[in-house]
Amino acid sequence: MKTEQQAFANRLRSLFNIESYLLPELTLAQQHAFIFDPTRYFIHACDEQADAIWREISKRQVTNTEPANITEHSRKFSQTNCSE
Repeated sequence: MKTEQQAFANRLRSLFNIESYLLPELTLAQQHAFIFDPTRYFIHACDEQADAIWREISKRQVTNTEPANITEHSRKFSQTNCSE
């Protein structure tokens, strides 16, 4: 299970990996400002802009059920013969 610290660090990493085109709520100038300094932009954003950024951060978070599904898929994949 992730600690709160790990979850926070994960969200910060996600913040820095958002492409500006995924934020249509921001004008082009705002998108440039976001890319230049995502943390500062997010902290000072209005509610609508912050919600859009948070939406993209949330999309990148893995839920507790996903790792099990990924592991199951990996196990099944490794059992197939890919050399044929």
